[in-house]
Amino acid sequence: MKDIGEFLKVKSPSVVGALKVLVAKGLITHERYGYIELSQEGEALAWEVYRKHKTLAKFFNGILGIDLATAARDACAIEHCVSDSTVKRIAMFMRFAEAVPDEQAPWLAVFHDYVRESVKSNQEGAGDDLCEAVTSEAAIMLDMIPAGREANVVRVAGRKDIKRRLLDMGIIPGVKIRMERVAPAGDPVDVVVKGHHLSLRKAEAWAVMVEEIG
Repeated sequence: MKDIGEFLKVKSPSVVGALKVLVAKGLITHERYGYIELSQEGEALAWEVYRKHKTLAKFFNGILGIDLATAARDACAIEHCVSDSTVKRIAMFMRFAEAVPDEQAPWLAVFHDYVRESVKSNQEGAGDDLCEAVTSEAAIMLDMIPAGREANVVRVAGRKDIKRRLLDMGIIPGVKIRMERVAPAGDPVDVVVKGHHLSLRKAEAWAVMVEEIG
């Protein structure tokens, strides 16, 4: 009991109270002044919590790009209350993200680029208005606009080469863009910007965040 208190940095009365609850639930066995051991049910529950922790920490670090220390700390705070179905869905999402080749799903790289640029902008005390536009519920990827509809560009992200190509083509924040047509397989898409027809690949369309007009 003393070891637990020192490890968790809590006082003995707090440990005693928690142990009583765990004994009453049948999760541990505790001999007075003796060792504390997990029961079979307690061990199963502990492994379940640990599985949730690993899944959440990996998601926060590997997918969201949060530093390891923060990811582990946040996983500890969430693991006890998050539902099994939510953790399973997060695990499925990570397997999907890891299985699809980068050239088929560059959206994750686009997201990481966006995060890095946003952090940089915040550190420089700029970009607040832009962040508001990007996080607006109305902001969607360009390829989600139906053919024949128009939208305003609010953000251009992606890898540097993709972003530079899009900007050189005149696709910049604030410009109006019309979805002309989409290929049967969804790649490429034909858009009109300032009267000019442009053909964009999926990776380029995914890098353009827009707000549909009307």
